[in-house]
Amino acid sequence: MSNEGNIKLPYDYDMHDNDAEIPSAEPLKEALVYCKDNILEAYRKYDSSALLNQKYHRLLAVIASVCGTIAVLFAIMQLSGFFLTSWPMWVEIGAATIAFLAVMAGLIWSQQAKWLLNRHKAERYRMLKFLSIIHPDLWMNNIGRWKDKFTHKIKEIEQMTPRLLRDWAEGDRLSEMPLLEKCVFDETTIRALVDYYLDKRLEIQKTYFKSREMRNEKLDHYTRNLPYLLYFLSVMAVFWHFIVDIFSSHSHGMHSASVMLIILAASFPVLAAGIRTLRSTYEFARSAALFQAKYAALDRMFVTITDEIKQLPINKETILTNLWQCEQFLKAEHREWLRLMMEADWFI
Repeated sequence: MSNEGNIKLPYDYDMHDNDAEIPSAEPLKEALVYCKDNILEAYRKYDSSALLNQKYHRLLAVIASVCGTIAVLFAIMQLSGFFLTSWPMWVEIGAATIAFLAVMAGLIWSQQAKWLLNRHKAERYRMLKFLSIIHPDLWMNNIGRWKDKFTHKIKEIEQMTPRLLRDWAEGDRLSEMPLLEKCVFDETTIRALVDYYLDKRLEIQKTYFKSREMRNEKLDHYTRNLPYLLYFLSVMAVFWHFIVDIFSSHSHGMHSASVMLIILAASFPVLAAGIRTLRSTYEFARSAALFQAKYAALDRMFVTITDEIKQLPINKETILTNLWQCEQFLKAEHREWLRLMMEADWFI
């Protein structure tokens, strides 16, 4: 993950705080050290597992789709009777077998389910960190109660199962901010909190949404017209097959060309269908629009918080409320992503 400039940041920049990055102001310093000691390793464990599960899930999906398409194409080639050897049949059988094994491996190992569960746990730990540093108990100096709630949330995350994950994803209720009677810490400490939150949370999330928007726009641009091009080529192959048969029907060489044109006419729609399936699975255009909207929403929140912190005197309670609303937005975004992933038409 990188920021909006050209500086490459560590993948866990928002979760890992070295000594120089932890503000000296209390209670923020105590809260960040507590988070680092209690959830950083758990976050890294689930994050690395999620990345591995995602890698295998997508690899199996690609193998199944590509080999399935190859099997169909070589089956079409054999129907033409053009090949006198048996190698196309063995390619078809091999590709179909590999596709079948990839599907079975995906079903047996449940890579998608493991990926979503581990990704959710990692994201919940990320949410826990940033919700905890803006929690009213911390800023009303109720440290004991703050730690009790922190421990309870860790237990809740660790007890998450695929069934509970689906229930969580399908819920729509956002958490109301606990009552904040009065922030007992001075403006300098609140400014330190805002600086940290904008750098470690909002800037990172804005960069992530912008990068996803650009990637999906690029994929949509490169694949949008391919199905139409392939269907057009299929029609052209039929047309030239007709021309060859009409004017060169007695030539052995032209007969072979005619057969090849039939094969191409049948194969191009198969390739087009595979690309359309890929586009419908990942929905590049829709995803780009969603990430664009999320980026815009976070950018507005960023501006609101930045303007609020410039006020003299600052309204500490209002700023903490704005930060809480940011976290509720990111929580809702994660819940929406989970629902999309659970409902997507994956090959496996």
